[in-house]
Amino acid sequence: IFKPETTSWKGMYFPPSTFFEERGVAKIVLETGGAPTIADVETIRYGIYNIMKQIKMLPGEPESKNTQVYCGRLMAVRANEGGIFRSSTQLRDRVKEGDKLGEVTDVFDNVIEEIFAPSDGIVVKIATTAAVYSGIRLIVLAV
Repeated sequence: IFKPETTSWKGMYFPPSTFFEERGVAKIVLETGGAPTIADVETIRYGIYNIMKQIKMLPGEPESKNTQVYCGRLMAVRANEGGIFRSSTQLRDRVKEGDKLGEVTDVFDNVIEEIFAPSDGIVVKIATTAAVYSGIRLIVLAV
């Protein structure tokens, strides 16, 4: 669960918006961390049903499949070189600063860049396209 601790920070994943907060309106962004698949649709449906149960729009009690973790910031890890990205981590992996997250290779499979965790965190998003360019977001860590 992302609950920002400040309005901005170094390595920020996206600019903050206070539009809804200023109007006293709650907002929820549902993401699964990868490219949309049938399994992701089921994950989002499951989450929406749990929210509706929690606020009594549906009967029953919310179910919990996972332990909830609150994070105060999101950090994007970007490619410095273009090529083919191969992740060596998976969604929900807990990583330590300096852990290898993957590598970027050329079309001949020569490693041109190794990608390391800039901070301790939990992997919450991984690039879903193999071909990457300089500056593209490869991994997002919940810190």
